[in-house]
Amino acid sequence: MSDSSVKADWEKWYSTDPLPDIEGSLLNSHHIHQYASEYGCLVSNYQESNRKSASYEIKLYGELHYWEEEYKEKKHTTKRFTKELKNKGELVELPMNSIAFVCLKDEFRLPQYIAARFNLHIRHVHQGLLLGTGPLVDPGFKGALLVPLHNLTNNDYTLRVGDGFIWVEFTKVSRHWRWGHKVPAESSDHFKEFNDQKIGRSTDDYFKNARILDCGVVSSIGSVLGQSRQAAIGAEHSVTILRNWGILAAVAIVIGIAALTVSMLSLIYSVNQNVAATVEDCCYEGESGPHAGIPSEQAPAVEPSPIEAVSEGSPEALVEHEDAVPDADIRSQEDAENLKE
Repeated sequence: MSDSSVKADWEKWYSTDPLPDIEGSLLNSHHIHQYASEYGCLVSNYQESNRKSASYEIKLYGELHYWEEEYKEKKHTTKRFTKELKNKGELVELPMNSIAFVCLKDEFRLPQYIAARFNLHIRHVHQGLLLGTGPLVDPGFKGALLVPLHNLTNNDYTLRVGDGFIWVEFTKVSRHWRWGHKVPAESSDHFKEFNDQKIGRSTDDYFKNARILDCGVVSSIGSVLGQSRQAAIGAEHSVTILRNWGILAAVAIVIGIAALTVSMLSLIYSVNQNVAATVEDCCYEGESGPHAGIPSEQAPAVEPSPIEAVSEGSPEALVEHEDAVPDADIRSQEDAENLKE
């Protein structure tokens, strides 16, 4: 069945249920096959081998979109990257602590009475790749899905183009007379149809609606790590500057200590010279004496001249006697003068 005929069938059965006897429930593999292969509903490029008992596998084909942050000279920028996923077996890496989006090549074609839920292949989940739990694709949706991926691990994650990517569940909603179901008469109809403006959206339409087309979306963990790296680089630069200044300061201190040491030694030497000169002047006799230039401690001792004995009748004795009692003679003369008066 060609894609054009499948599309025509889907439009034909969009609002009319070709299998009204199937109750509202999770579709099994047989009913998935019926709606997809015979009536062109559910998904484009339907492959019978992609079924499980109650789900359908969609392969990794389409486009990968992500943003990366750059920090240069305290300037923060965000750049968008797009990579085509079309070559089977090609490896694609998701950076650690990153958020990326995969726009799938296979389209969903849901009639108004069937909804869908999808989740990642369990092997991706076991390896740390995350997806919002069970996103609901409303009945009536037609177009490509934009699948957000969260690599919250500290390792780059590798995807292989063409491998199984997500599993999809299809659920038939409760009956309604609009789709040819036999239901009890209703007093009023409050049915809400799918918004036609959401049919056939492009990737940029999704990003515009989320208001992230210009600024992008990145993991806060990656931002924190980027800022931490910049802070670490700045700290390392500051440490280098401080280390260089520290070396210069240490050299200056050593030079200052050396200069101070030399000054102290010079001062001590000068004081010692002055003290030595003073001691020499005090401890040596003048140069005019008989022992000039000879220390006083080594000069020959001067012996006193011997005193000869003097008799009492000798003139020397009388002189000495007169010298010894001069006051007595003066007093005798004064007494004699007093008597004459």
